[in-house]
Amino acid sequence: MPKKVAVDKKTERAMKKLGEILAECRGERSLRQIAFPSGIAASQLQSIERGYLAPTADVYLKLLDNLRPDKKQSAKMDRLYMAIRKTPPPDVCALLIN
Repeated sequence: MPKKVAVDKKTERAMKKLGEILAECRGERSLRQIAFPSGIAASQLQSIERGYLAPTADVYLKLLDNLRPDKKQSAKMDRLYMAIRKTPPPDVCALLIN
């Protein structure tokens, strides 16, 4: 699948690593079991897990809610999200705005 937006190598590695952690958190559950409640297609989740796409802020929050990663995984995912999007995680942004 071709990239829709050019990304540098560091961002590309972060996207791939974030996808690996998401897949690890999903475990034996199907793509559809996580994608549907997160408001995305299973194919989109698969693209995120493979590192082809980065989740939007809304999707990222919904994935965290549905996957329920442990604290260590969640912290690592937040660091990767920040590296990819060049912004704090959505929950931190919401706190700053409010």
